Amino acid sequence: MNTIKMQIQTFNQRLIDDNINTTIIGYVKQLNEQFYNIDILFIDDFLTLVDKYECCIHHDMLYKYGVLNEHDTSHVKRLFEQYKFIENVHYVTNPEDGGVKKGYKQQITYMLNPDAFKKCLIRSLKTDKYADYFLLLEKCIKYYNEYQLLNMQNKMNNICIDRTIELKDNSKDESFVIALNNIYIKHQYTVIRGQKKNLNKVMKKLKLTSENIICNIPCCYANNLYNKNKEVVKGYIIFQKKYLYINDDGNVGIGHIHQKV
Repeated sequence: MNTIKMQIQTFNQRLIDDNINTTIIGYVKQLNEQFYNIDILFIDDFLTLVDKYECCIHHDMLYKYGVLNEHDTSHVKRLFEQYKFIENVHYVTNPEDGGVKKGYKQQITYMLNPDAFKKCLIRSLKTDKYADYFLLLEKCIKYYNEYQLLNMQNKMNNICIDRTIELKDNSKDESFVIALNNIYIKHQYTVIRGQKKNLNKVMKKLKLTSENIICNIPCCYANNLYNKNKEVVKGYIIFQKKYLYINDDGNVGIGHIHQKV
């Protein structure tokens, strides 16, 4: 296994062991400080632009961030043409009033939208640090997701301490299972509870395998765990819900749907 990946897994486990809850922004900063050490001093400035869609960034920012060296708007125009930016889509122009001085050349102010501005930074031939920043974000998303899974597993284990007993008849053992289900985009975790027969039936119906199972907790009464877990991991998983239906033979059967929580 890659050494840095192992170190990050250890880092994630330490956050869990120390009961440290962190936001994804805090996680990016910590992970970068620990393992990558690239220049991301601008991260807070960039994040303030995420929910802005209007053309609000003056072209002088291209000089500030090192994309262009000379304060000449002809270079700005040439850059936009190179990137095939469209006026009134990626940027707008405003003529500056040069006053009444004879021979004064009227200047143009370019205002970019945040996405166009960041594309200029990523594509810059003068520095790689902005491209490195976005590559860092991709890594952090993956490792933060792994951290969240560990955090959830830890909560489940703490809930379930001293709540399991062994039955002589193993066929009546119940399980509380959380499985990763990529069918759902926003709620990717499915809960299945009950005896082994029900577990196998639902797994088959959802086309899930043992590799999808995140945790499988044997217990004497799965509904008890179900209710407790609804309180702790609300918003992360889809809980199984039973319903009655009439099958093709006219008999009443029991089915399952997965309720978003």
